[in-house]
This record gives sequence, C-alpha cells and structure tokens, in this order.
Amino acid sequence: PVFAGDSAIVTLANTVVANLPDGTYTVTYNLSAPNEATDLTSTMVVTTAGTGTFDTSNLANAGTTTITVTNLALGGCSNIISANHTADITVTACAAGNTAPLFNN
Repeated sequence: PVFAGDSAIVTLANTVVANLPDGTYTVTYNLSAPNEATDLTSTMVVTTAGTGTFDTSNLANAGTTTITVTNLALGGCSNIISANHTADITVTACAAGNTAPLFNN
C-alpha cells in the first residue's frame, strides 16, 4: 500500500516491446476520488523496452484511488491510451499523530 501523503509508483508494461521502446515519456493520467485530479503528468524513463515506471502526485487521502493513464508522449509522438489503462491504488492512513509511517533501523 501507499501511505497518505506519499506518491505511488506505477509500472506500465507492453508485451510487444516494440510498442514501448526505450526513451523518456510524458505520461498523462487522471485519479479518481478520494484523490481526484485530472490531466496530471509525470516523466517515465524506459530503459528496458516494454516496461517503464513513473511516480504519481502525492495522494493525500486514504482509500482506493483508480489511476487512468490517458496519454503517452515520446518526442513528437503523442498516443491516446484507451484500453487496459486503469489500476487501483490502495492508500492507507497514517497512525494518529504521525504524518509518515515509522520504520525502525
């Protein structure tokens, strides 16, 4: 899970690696309630063709947020994404009085 106030790491993958070649992409995405936002962007660097990861914006509210990737842009090419482009992110509240989870070293 992701803790409230943190970003989530999202992995995008394509089994046809030629469809997601190496490069630096701009990912456009929307978030549902309880962290609703539209037309957010993030940078995704693909170093192994077929798979890339990006960070979302900080997710302030606990609950299940659906992320919908709407566009991938690389260089001068921009592609609207309309299938297999959603996932749920579970955001967990921090313990009362804490703003971040505590870890022991």
